[in-house]
Amino acid sequence: MDHIVMVHGDNAWGHETLRAFFSRVGEADIIIGYTRQMSRSRTWTRTVCSKTFTLLVNLITKRRLRYFNGLQIHRAAVLKRLEIESSGCGFQAEVLVKALRLTNTYLEVPMDLNERQRGESKAFRLTNVVDVARTLRLLCAIERTSTPGRPAAGVTGP
Repeated sequence: MDHIVMVHGDNAWGHETLRAFFSRVGEADIIIGYTRQMSRSRTWTRTVCSKTFTLLVNLITKRRLRYFNGLQIHRAAVLKRLEIESSGCGFQAEVLVKALRLTNTYLEVPMDLNERQRGESKAFRLTNVVDVARTLRLLCAIERTSTPGRPAAGVTGP
């Protein structure tokens, strides 16, 4: 297969949103999904945490992405070259940051998040906070010690 997608297992997106997202394959090296109007589908605490994490990763990496933990479609050859050290909640940000260093283009695609129908988020567990802190520290180390070959540039899109 030419592409690999990381999909969350909580049924957060409807088929129309997924169809629109997957239809963008081939328009850029990485397709990055971000949640449109997050505060409508998540609690205010979850929204604040997500936006704070995004802000911190953008500050560390000197990027301006809308979200680092959404759906992502990567070229398989690039993704298979990555050495990922993070686990838990932080791994998607590390994957995306490292993949952006090895590709030419990315496209951010808005996605409509479905409200959780049952169960509760496990995002606020201590282990997740520790995972995120480790990932942020790792991203700082990556940015301090390496220079990107050709950092990816955004392409126009909705």
